[in-house]
Amino acid sequence: MGNNTAAVLVVEDVELVRTTLARLLQRWGWSVAVAASGDAAFDLLCTHRYGCVVSDHQMPAGDGLSLARRWNAILDPTTPILIQTAERSTEVLNAYRALSVPVLMKGADPDQVREWVQQALKLRRE
Repeated sequence: MGNNTAAVLVVEDVELVRTTLARLLQRWGWSVAVAASGDAAFDLLCTHRYGCVVSDHQMPAGDGLSLARRWNAILDPTTPILIQTAERSTEVLNAYRALSVPVLMKGADPDQVREWVQQALKLRRE
């Protein structure tokens, strides 16, 4: 891992959603890095340290599930990952559950994201 640090990595392929979430997190006081795909996020995760990751599930180049699986298996399973998705498939949700990765449905109250990030970063410091 490199020496560069950002508190939160936002992974989202839809630019408007990615930018909006990044701005909210910055307004709430966190430094933010962004990636437009799971593959791009994995590359960043290999070279930078993050307190936590907030990722979309369904993306064209490497979805959230493959990102979580690779991250947990290869690098640092202690970095908390939160998935935001509109996907309601039991199979997908159970796969995240098996990895102990929480899922928020898209359109959830932004305060839920803020609370999760606060808790995730607090746990990383302890």
